[in-house]
Amino acid sequence: MKVVLISSHPVSSRMAGPGIRYYKFAENLSKEFETLLLTPNEPDIKAKGFEMMRLSSLKWKEIKKYDFLITQGYRVPLRILYSFDGRKIIDLYTPMVVEYEEHIKNFGMMRRIFKYGRVILKTYLLMKIADAFLCANERQVLFYKGMLKAWNIKEKPFLLLPSGIDEEEPEDRDYLKIAGFRKGDEPVFVWNGGIWRWLDPFTPLRAIKELKKDGIQAKILFLGKKTPVREEKGIETVDEVLKEAERLGTMENVLFADDWLRYEDCIRFVSASTAGICTFYKTLETEISFRTRFLDCLSAITPMIWTDGDYFSHLIRSQEIGFVISPEDFIQMKDAMRNLIEKEVQKKMKERIRELRKNFFWKEVIKPLIKFLKEKAIFSG
Repeated sequence: MKVVLISSHPVSSRMAGPGIRYYKFAENLSKEFETLLLTPNEPDIKAKGFEMMRLSSLKWKEIKKYDFLITQGYRVPLRILYSFDGRKIIDLYTPMVVEYEEHIKNFGMMRRIFKYGRVILKTYLLMKIADAFLCANERQVLFYKGMLKAWNIKEKPFLLLPSGIDEEEPEDRDYLKIAGFRKGDEPVFVWNGGIWRWLDPFTPLRAIKELKKDGIQAKILFLGKKTPVREEKGIETVDEVLKEAERLGTMENVLFADDWLRYEDCIRFVSASTAGICTFYKTLETEISFRTRFLDCLSAITPMIWTDGDYFSHLIRSQEIGFVISPEDFIQMKDAMRNLIEKEVQKKMKERIRELRKNFFWKEVIKPLIKFLKEKAIFSG
């Protein structure tokens, strides 16, 4: 049986969450099926057990030889999807229909209407032609089932398939000090991901200022200064972060990695940090999103500070692997940071993370998809 995956994001040594997801899909599916991964870029990393090439270098008719096609679909030409005769599985892991609203919120009205209309239309067409869907959590399933109902599209199978992590534990080395981000033993909190407009990098800055008043010289390191995806340029808020840090008098406490890091380096920096940070505003995107940076913290066995309201905030609170704060509450953020500076608090949380992370190993996460593909292949045969 043959499976073709089409990644909407670049697959490279410096890839973001969606690119990592499709590379790992291919790596794990290739253990069971003949697998081809198509990418929007020329890959600069090796394929492990599967074939990988740039989408534009493949003739359309070659794709027809495959039994299953898995893709997010938003950056894939519709002619490919419509001409594919096998089963089409649309990956709704990134809720573009709500995320894109945040992308364009600062545009003029007519431009917003045009651009958002295109995303809505593409979503409708993808849901219409799909044979099944992948979602990252139960909230996404409910959201998209509602869309099927509203558009009078017959119900189709939904598979719960979050992204996963590798089993290997990180090295016990202070890569922050090696890279020059930590000078002594000061606490360093890591923002491990893009600084997008729908996220809130300002609350941590204000908390850092409050710690400074108490004589604690903590730092915050932003790892996602530049996006590797051309279409996402312009939605970062790096300049605003720098202006706010200057206004607060915390410029010496704010650090940036100048380029998008290799995935392994990101995990190393998170592992050496005091905690990972993910703060955001209360929006619909928040309600149904699946933040890959949570998985970075699991992979790095590092506690986290998270804003309340999304899928992971409930998991963090119930499993006691970090602190959950109210949106934009820098006093709660300061208290969480202060608590995580304590070694004993960190130690207990890391023990719980070690246990929880087993549920997110790729070999476990991918099982529902492998089962589905095998069952459909038998039925088709």
